[in-house]
Amino acid sequence: MNTNISESKGYSNLDFARALLELKNASGLSYMKIAVKAGVSDTYLVNIVQGKNLAPNDENIRKIAGALNVKPEYFKEYRQRRLAEKLDTLNFHKTNYRVALSEAEANYLKKIIDDHFAAKKKKKNK
Repeated sequence: MNTNISESKGYSNLDFARALLELKNASGLSYMKIAVKAGVSDTYLVNIVQGKNLAPNDENIRKIAGALNVKPEYFKEYRQRRLAEKLDTLNFHKTNYRVALSEAEANYLKKIIDDHFAAKKKKKNK
């Protein structure tokens, strides 16, 4: 059993490119067939797998997921973005919310958010 994929929970812990490649291989579909079903180009999919493109935006993740018969949440990046959106609205000072977040935990969560938005900004500036 591949430890990077949780079949019972229906998600992958692999980066988008590797998860896409595994799903493609498991489905037996070509890049062209996935692209047609998703409404994207096959070159776009190949460039993602080859590391020439970053993980797609949420809309394209939803399209690609649909073409491969998985939920968008299957992809780690989609789940991370949802988490970042939620966490972005929180004040991490535990006395405000009476939650037991240590300073290290709060800093870890802030780093996830900062990394997400830094990657988004980097992609936008290209």
